[in-house]
Amino acid sequence: MKLPGKESITIISLLLTIILLQSCSTHTRQASYLPPLKITIPNDAKNDSSLVGFIKYQENKINNVSNDFEYTAGELSYYLEKKNNLNVIDKVKIVRLSLKMIELQNIFLTKLSEINNLIETKEKTGYNGVNISVYLATKNALLTRINTLNKKYKKTIDKIKSSNYENLNF
Repeated sequence: MKLPGKESITIISLLLTIILLQSCSTHTRQASYLPPLKITIPNDAKNDSSLVGFIKYQENKINNVSNDFEYTAGELSYYLEKKNNLNVIDKVKIVRLSLKMIELQNIFLTKLSEINNLIETKEKTGYNGVNISVYLATKNALLTRINTLNKKYKKTIDKIKSSNYENLNF
């Protein structure tokens, strides 16, 4: 059995280091990002601290994922525009960023499913209009944010959907 050469080990180590460093980095909100999401608190819930807390928590969670989505979409757009000038590290970044975009879309869909489950549970176990109005306000804000992000980054999302990565020969 032939062991990999020093050059192969160096390249693999470099790629793993780059991936690790970039996955641990945090990004600051850019001016080009969508403004922070503000969920309108229904009047009948304004005096209930637990419902207001729920909305504030959801706002924070949605805004964090939204910012990560925008950062990732921006980075991915940059590499997709390079087309023919891609080196091996660029190709790895395209794959990693594409997977990150899919992961973030999945987080949004999971959050939407959780909110739908809360609504269904409240409807089955005893209708509480205040809770339902809070959940519906959160759901509508989330759907609006998802749709806005999908429109803003349609070109990048379409490239991910249509890409088969055949031109990313390593």
